[in-house]
Amino acid sequence: MRKISLKQVTINGFKSFRDAPPVVLSGGSGLCFLGGDNQVDKRLGANGAGKSALWDAICWCFFGVSVRGKKTAALLNEQHGKKIEVEVELDIDGEGFSVLRQGPPDRIALDGEIVDEGKLVALLGLTRARFLQSVLFGQAVPLFYDLSIPERGELLDEVLDLGLWLQLADLAGARTRNVEQLRQEAQRTTANHVGRVTTLREQNDFEAQKAEWASAQERKIEECLDEVMEIEKEISECKAQRRDAKKRLAAFKDSVDGKRLHDLKKAKARLDVESGELLQSIRADYEQLTFFQKHLTCPTCKQRINSVLKERKMQLLTERVEQLNAESQQNAHKSIQLLKEVNQLENDVTKHQRKCQHYEQIVEQATTDIRRHMRRFDALEDTLNALSKEVNPYARQQQRVEKALHEAEQELEKAQEQEAQLTARQAVLEYWKQGFKRVRLFLVKRILLQLEIETANAANMLGLVGWKISYVTEVANKSGTMKPGMQILVTAPDTAQAREWSPGELQRVRIASAIGLASMIQRMAGVIYNFEVWDEPSNWLSTEGIEDLLECLRTRASAMQRRIWVVDHRAPIFTGFSEYWRATKTKHGTTISRIGT
Repeated sequence: MRKISLKQVTINGFKSFRDAPPVVLSGGSGLCFLGGDNQVDKRLGANGAGKSALWDAICWCFFGVSVRGKKTAALLNEQHGKKIEVEVELDIDGEGFSVLRQGPPDRIALDGEIVDEGKLVALLGLTRARFLQSVLFGQAVPLFYDLSIPERGELLDEVLDLGLWLQLADLAGARTRNVEQLRQEAQRTTANHVGRVTTLREQNDFEAQKAEWASAQERKIEECLDEVMEIEKEISECKAQRRDAKKRLAAFKDSVDGKRLHDLKKAKARLDVESGELLQSIRADYEQLTFFQKHLTCPTCKQRINSVLKERKMQLLTERVEQLNAESQQNAHKSIQLLKEVNQLENDVTKHQRKCQHYEQIVEQATTDIRRHMRRFDALEDTLNALSKEVNPYARQQQRVEKALHEAEQELEKAQEQEAQLTARQAVLEYWKQGFKRVRLFLVKRILLQLEIETANAANMLGLVGWKISYVTEVANKSGTMKPGMQILVTAPDTAQAREWSPGELQRVRIASAIGLASMIQRMAGVIYNFEVWDEPSNWLSTEGIEDLLECLRTRASAMQRRIWVVDHRAPIFTGFSEYWRATKTKHGTTISRIGT
């Protein structure tokens, strides 16, 4: 626990303070009274003298606003200048610290070094709300009892750091909602995968189509084989036809007597030559015979031709011409016979040639047909090979569908697993969402029990003997339903139910509740302030009530080794004060001074 002591305060330009001398507030424990003296307006007495301004200045120095929440501009003493400067010197666990705030604009210096609000709050150990509910109980500032139900809850959350549990519950709730969205998305994804798997399973029935395709494929193959057989038959027939034609062609070629024709033509040619020579001889003999018949003298020697010789020569020529004519006629007759025979043979050859040409055409056509059939045969073989290699397309489709189905089933399994994980995670988050609230409620109940004990002790000292001040988180209303919220229930010994309390009774309850909460706040924050301020706590209290209050505070100061300041416009007659102080306001401003013990 860190011990924080107030040593000295120096105030300039704050409210009624001008260039006031430093106020040394260090000292031993005890109950101190701070009264007032307004010398500027004497009819006001102790009012407006600057008693509360001292503590306002400390609050402003620590947190930048006054006890009532006013900011720098509203706190400035314009007669002094345009700046406020408050310096508070503290002792924390034996080490001195100086906190100086100036403004406007506000600037904080810790031991001369400019710092931010966060560092200062960390040093003080209390936020402004905690400070005002455990150290400085300002005038007209609502105490814990005066706060609304939500404000009480917020204060307890801050005091006890219970907001952490609410933040954790909210965080768990936010994550629960986020996980719920993810789970719903996962459900939609799962549903989509289920639909896809169902569709793919329905599409996966390819047996009928595969069988139909295989049957059609078999028919195509059978048709091709039938055509192959037909072509083989046609090729065989063409080959047989070609062989027959070649055979006949060879037979016809062998049947033609080409040598005979050649010999006849050669004999005829010789006979024609002989006939020509005979004709020439006949023509020469005939010319001689005609010469002898027409001429009587030799054309060469010009002698007269002997008649006997002439007769004899002419007889010889005649006989020779006749003989040559006979031979010529015989040759002519032979030539005619040979010509006839040659013509006959040539006709036969022509006929054989035409026959041979016919059979050659048959052979050529058969060869062409065979080649054509072979090309068709090769094409059919290629078709058969292609058909035999062709894969059933429905089998491929089935493979693709089965692959897609396998992938879809895997995705479905992942989606279902993710959905299950998200559902489990959501359940865990929902558990912790409620669990954090239950932890908070448990801590609240435990703290409220301690608060009741602290409050009960203070209430007894304040004269509320036998009174019960309870703190509950929910109460039943008239309809019987439970109304949540931080409720404070007060019952007196003379009544079993709550009733309308007088202002003096309520003031005692307010102070008892504030004392109980103050102890708990500092204990939870891990700090102990050696000073405590109660500004105008005697309002609505009777003389006995004031005496009980001051005795309670004196006992508290003694028990906790703390300086407790009672700031009041009335100077009560009480012998338990260890020191008396006065805030004096003059035309030069307010000063704080100790006036006695």
